[in-house]
This record gives sequence, structure tokens and C-alpha cells, in this order.
Amino acid sequence: MKMPARSFVAALSLPVMAACGMAPTATATGPRARTAVDDVAAGAVDDAWFSAGAEESAFQPLLDLASAVEQRLDPRRQEATARCMRDRGFDYRTGSTIVSKAPRNAYAVLSAAEERAGEYRRPSEEAPADPNAAYVSGLPASKQRAWGVALLGTGQQRTTVQLPSGATYSFVAGSCASLAAEAAFGAGFQAAVLAVQNLAGIVVSTVRHAPVVVAAVAAWSGCVMDAGLGPVWDLSALRALALDPATDFATSRRAFDVDRTCVDQSNLRSILDQAQRTAERATAMQQPLPLIRLASQIAIDGRAGPD
Repeated sequence: MKMPARSFVAALSLPVMAACGMAPTATATGPRARTAVDDVAAGAVDDAWFSAGAEESAFQPLLDLASAVEQRLDPRRQEATARCMRDRGFDYRTGSTIVSKAPRNAYAVLSAAEERAGEYRRPSEEAPADPNAAYVSGLPASKQRAWGVALLGTGQQRTTVQLPSGATYSFVAGSCASLAAEAAFGAGFQAAVLAVQNLAGIVVSTVRHAPVVVAAVAAWSGCVMDAGLGPVWDLSALRALALDPATDFATSRRAFDVDRTCVDQSNLRSILDQAQRTAERATAMQQPLPLIRLASQIAIDGRAGPD
């Protein structure tokens, strides 16, 4: 069941002003004290899991809403891009190139929807045609390069943000694409989305390396090999085999049936769900501010609309 994502945003964004004022900081003398920010973030994650049920990430509703904001405000981004390109002496044909994608299970375990359908879900997203492709291809080579620089920049001017994992990410700055995105979504939106995506990646890595999950995957792998498929050590490998165009239907269906049986026998889905819940709650308690910042950005953008 999909959770009511707006309640997750409300749980984080209502106290955002107070929370940001009491933002915890790490010290060299030991672990920081638990604060009200931790309670807000951990409580929202608990509520998300209670509402979502198995297979849902508590962070995903926030990222889904961010994606919805991007799609709803995309006309504003497109118009801002066109104005910027005109100011730089180029035409720009507006038209969305956003691809709507269903969330992917990070562990390649069978979803309930796939089990009901009796087969693996096949990727079907295709990017819309680029409305500028014909125009740009008709320009001289030097003009094509200049058009690309105007839209995307040279990479020499960049804005760097620190991610929760400690890694950094650099945005191209000063291009029409970056200026238009900032005008449409706000200066901190892209960085806020990246931070929560980075938190989700931290969770996935934590779950993958959890001893109980490693043991469950090993049990699943042994079950698959006992059934005559393999050797398969990774959950995604069996799915890749089944979805390979060169794989005949009978083999693909057998892979699905064996996978379903072995997931059940190894209790893999339940173990992953519990490990995910534990890791997300711990991550939200340790680093609540990225969640609060994105919820705040979504609340602000949610009151805006296309021009």
C-alpha cells in the first residue's frame, strides 16, 4: 500500500523552523546528544513504514513528491530555459524530456506486483523525443557547439555540495539549464534531492552488508542452485537472465518460479524489510536535516505553480 506521502512531508516540515534552529552538530568529544530533530525524523520514518507496509522505503515518498514537483513545475523550467537561450542568441524549443520512472527495488527482490503478475516487470520507460534535435542538427558545427555550451555550460564554472556520506557532488553553474532549474525549483532544491538520494544509498549499502541479509542471500542462492539454476550469487543476476532477450520463455518463467520459491524459503523479503526499516530509522536519527530540508523545499514548491 502506498503511504500518504504528504503526511510524511508534514511530519518533517511543520517543525522545520524550530528544528533548524536546534540543528545537532557532531563534536570531537563523543557522540552528539539526541535532540527533538531526531524525534521528528525518526517518528516520520516510523509513520511512513506503518502506512506503507512491506517493500516500501520510508524515504521514497519524499523522493516521489520531489519528482512530482519537478514534473509539475517543468513548464516553468522550460520557459526559463528558452528565455535564457534567446538572451544568448539561440532558439530553444520547449518540451518536457522528463521520464517518469517507477521506483526500483534496490535489492532486485521480487515485488508483490511481480508475484501477482507471475513474471518479472520489464523496463519500459523511454525518454521523450528531444524537441531541439532537428533544429540543432541543422546548425553549422560551430553553432552546434556554441548552442550546447549555452545550454549546458563548459563545466569550468561549478557549484559543489557536500553529501551526507561525505562525498561531494558538483553541478555545472551558469548554464541556461542550471539557471532555469534554479529559477523553477529554487536554489536548494537539487542539492536537497541529491542529499536524500545519498541517504537512501547509505541505507542500501548498510542493508546489503548486514550479516542477517548476507546470510539470507546465501540461503536464497543455495536454493536457486539446488533447483538447477546458477551459480547465482546476486539477486539481480537471476532477473537479468530472465529478462535477457536471448532467454527463451520457458527458461524465463522457470527462473521466476524458482526465484519466488527461494525468496519464500529463505524468508528473504521479510529479512530485507526489517533490515531496511532498522537502517532507515538509524540513518534518519543520525542525519535528519537532509530529510527536513527536502520536506521544506517540497512544501515551498508545493505552493507554487507553473507560470
